[in-house]
Amino acid sequence: MAGFIIAMCGVSGKDARMVEIVVSRAPNMKFKYELVQAANASRCDIVLMDAQASTAKGELAALQTKFGKAPVIYVSDDGTLGDPPYRIARRTLLLHVLRTLEEIGNVQMRSVVAAPEPPATAAVQTSANDAAIAIPARTESRKLDPLSALIVDDSLTVRTQLQGALDRIGIKAQLADGGQAAMQSVQRQRFELIFLDVVMPGMDGYTLCRQIKSAPTTRNTPIVMLTSRSSPFDRARGALAGCDTYLTKPIDLKSFYRAIDKVLLKAFKDNRDLMTERGYKTLALG
Repeated sequence: MAGFIIAMCGVSGKDARMVEIVVSRAPNMKFKYELVQAANASRCDIVLMDAQASTAKGELAALQTKFGKAPVIYVSDDGTLGDPPYRIARRTLLLHVLRTLEEIGNVQMRSVVAAPEPPATAAVQTSANDAAIAIPARTESRKLDPLSALIVDDSLTVRTQLQGALDRIGIKAQLADGGQAAMQSVQRQRFELIFLDVVMPGMDGYTLCRQIKSAPTTRNTPIVMLTSRSSPFDRARGALAGCDTYLTKPIDLKSFYRAIDKVLLKAFKDNRDLMTERGYKTLALG
């Protein structure tokens, strides 16, 4: 397993401890990570920088002078400070830091081991006469399936309310009242979004999230946790389980739609046109 040294610039002790918990205990990690203070770094593969800390810019400059440039993850209160593409809002740090680190790790590994380029033209050889048969380009158009979501909550009221809210933006939802029913659904059908209540009888949302994220066919499916608790500890548990974002009950519709838009854009790699082709309707929420 490849390993990366993360040099921290201006990161508070509290944030550093929480990130350390996530990167050391998260299941199914592709890479290993070691966090060090910038002043103590003997190598620097990735920088984690608090963009609002007074000492951070000086520490970053010293790192770059010593080791050269490395990808920088900028953390700020609203997630807008620093150079793109790696910017995280402080309140979502625990949810997004591991996913961002793995994204950077994948980029760096691809740059080290470059995949061979495919041939300029593809042809299929027949076993009978070795004649080259050109593969025709597909020109027919087909209607794409609508976006689908799975709502897992033991409250019928919550399930039906969220189903109606999703239908308004063109997402068709299926409902499940617990972990067993949810696992049966994800084994039968592919979903673009899954909403999980944290507190349910039997299997709780964290356990269900880990099971979904550990399966190869569903590990990249965005999961939104629904909870009445939003302490740093609860967010850390969600990050360790692999969820993509949190929504706190009672759910505000504007926050609900904004969270969906952000998660889907990331899943579709900012291809909003494809989302629209799948029936998604963007709401102007101000």
